Amino acid sequence: MKILMIKNDGKNNKGFYLNPKKVEDITRIDINTNPVEDITKEDILDMVDYIIENDVELDPYSKGILPNPAQDIIYENLYNQFVNIINNKDIIKKQIDDKFKEAESKYNKELDS
Repeated sequence: MKILMIKNDGKNNKGFYLNPKKVEDITRIDINTNPVEDITKEDILDMVDYIIENDVELDPYSKGILPNPAQDIIYENLYNQFVNIINNKDIIKKQIDDKFKEAESKYNKELDS
C-alpha cells in the first residue's frame, strides 16, 4: 500500500499521505489521502505501526519536487524517516521483542516473589 505520494493537480505537484488505519474502502484509496501539511502526530504513529508490520510504498522524494515550501519540508522529513524505518525494520522488531521479553521476565520474577 502506498502511504506517501506525490500527485500532480495539473499545475503543480502536491504531497499527500495515507493513514492505512483510517482507510474505510480499500478500492477508493485516492479519496482517503490527505495533504502532508495536515498530518497529525496520531497519523504518524499509525503509519509507523503499519510500516513495521507491512510492506509499504512511498513516492520518492527529490529536492524541490514540491513547489510549496511547507509541503516540501514535511514530505522530505516524512520520507527520510519512513525510509529509515523500512530499512531497519528487522532491527526495530528485534529491539521491540527483546524489550517485551525483558519486561515479561521481570514481571514473572515479581509474581514469583
